[in-house]
Amino acid sequence: MKKIIKFLGKEFYVSIDNPKEHIQKHWLGGMFYEASRIGMLGYINANDKGARKIIDIGASIGNHSIFFAGVLGAEVHAIEPNKKSFEHLEYNINLNKLNVVCHNIAIGAKVGRCSMETISEDNIGMTEVRKGDDVDIKPIDGLKFIEGYDLIKIDVEHYNEQVLIGAKETFTKGKGVIYIESESQEELVVTDGYMKEYGYKRVPNLVLNHTATYKYVKNR
Repeated sequence: MKKIIKFLGKEFYVSIDNPKEHIQKHWLGGMFYEASRIGMLGYINANDKGARKIIDIGASIGNHSIFFAGVLGAEVHAIEPNKKSFEHLEYNINLNKLNVVCHNIAIGAKVGRCSMETISEDNIGMTEVRKGDDVDIKPIDGLKFIEGYDLIKIDVEHYNEQVLIGAKETFTKGKGVIYIESESQEELVVTDGYMKEYGYKRVPNLVLNHTATYKYVKNR
């Protein structure tokens, strides 16, 4: 099923294969997921719309990547390790002919291989890394297409530490803003620690989305 979703007068096509799925339920209503006033996309549109190069880590089926490329007009690199979600992502990007490069890899601390487990078919974003040999793992450090980022979104389902371990060189040198989902206070403490080491600070009193997402900016 194809559906049109809208934001501030702009229209985009999306493909819906599970009307009960969390993101696609929002699409059925004709809107982007997390584009409300307290959602990350709504906030970014108001505060970071000047970002020209955006990295979407944990792109799922393309909700954020479509927004970044279609609404903000950015060059986007979308990273999604789950094969089913990746195919859906590519299809949605091609429907809209957007400036998005899709990468079917996982991001982690070092080069390797893994498998992905979807916890709930009705929330395709709840996909976690498991031991296995289905998809490549690559660290952010060494991925040339991430260099020069203006904005990075990280939504990796309890895998923040592994992602951040592999990002030391890139984040230490980089200057763009970074949004990171942390699902617990314990995970937030760990995330804050790595980001502080890399020269970033968390924006105080700002919590976005249903699952808490935080904004980090470079110390000046």
